[in-house]
Amino acid sequence: SNDDNDTITIALGQDSRTHGMRLIDALARGAESRLPDGSIRVVYTGIATTPACAAFCRLLNKADAAVMVTASHLPGDRNGLKLYTAAASGMTREDITELGVRAMVHVEALYADGILPPSSGHDSVFCSEWVDWMPLYADTLQQAVVRKVCGVSETPDWDDPLPLRGLKIVLNPGNGAGGFFQTVLENLGADCTCSIHLEPDGTFPHGVPNPENERMILETLQTCEQAQADLGIMLDTDADRCGFVVPRTVVQDETTGEITKRSEYEPLNRNRLIALLGVVFSRSDPGSAVVTDSVTSEGLTTFLQDKLGLKHVRYLK
Repeated sequence: SNDDNDTITIALGQDSRTHGMRLIDALARGAESRLPDGSIRVVYTGIATTPACAAFCRLLNKADAAVMVTASHLPGDRNGLKLYTAAASGMTREDITELGVRAMVHVEALYADGILPPSSGHDSVFCSEWVDWMPLYADTLQQAVVRKVCGVSETPDWDDPLPLRGLKIVLNPGNGAGGFFQTVLENLGADCTCSIHLEPDGTFPHGVPNPENERMILETLQTCEQAQADLGIMLDTDADRCGFVVPRTVVQDETTGEITKRSEYEPLNRNRLIALLGVVFSRSDPGSAVVTDSVTSEGLTTFLQDKLGLKHVRYLK
């Protein structure tokens, strides 16, 4: 609905899947053709992340709605849509159901009439504008880290402070959409020179990125060991989910106190990652609630509630 008769802007982003652009093109053509007077404006953001698409229509106020074309960690031949609106409440299940019914009605009508909607080809998107909003989103992430780590209300010169200075981080986005995080981390002072699989590649030569996948974990573990990294970061395809790799053992020089060796790297994800976040929030917000989906362990509930004094709310998966 558009009660104000203003132009509605819809931002479309995608992960690195090779067929994402075809779906984006079809979606853009379909959306703009509904009201040919130009009152629906579709913009294509290129490779983006799911949190960025949410930010385009909420935090950054660039669009009225956004669609991320991704299948996350599912096989490379799958794809889907994640939908966002500028309203804080987002889209309800009823909204999604209504859209699905509308889509089926239109598809059946097109099929019955023998009409095949046009395509721009494999590597084109026909829409109002191609935009590059990811740098704006990256800047908000950098500002957020500086505010939280340095305790400042306004963003200072990026050369001072650099809250991640001295940290060696291995980033592994798995050739998905999260490679831009390398620039974010480096702008905050981190050394990310040993990061792997940064370039988007929809053929996924190292497997579809999933921070819970054994292959991705092993590659990140080995790279962290070789680089003697402080931290490894693994992202899924659309970079809305992460896992970490950390050293269990750290050896320090008795004289200088400097760390001379890190070893026994291990994954920090799933229940253990939530447990770590629980420790953080038990200090900053004692007694608060931690909401997870239902696929968590009873041990996690015991740790959060009995050890940390938090409330664990398990919700629908």
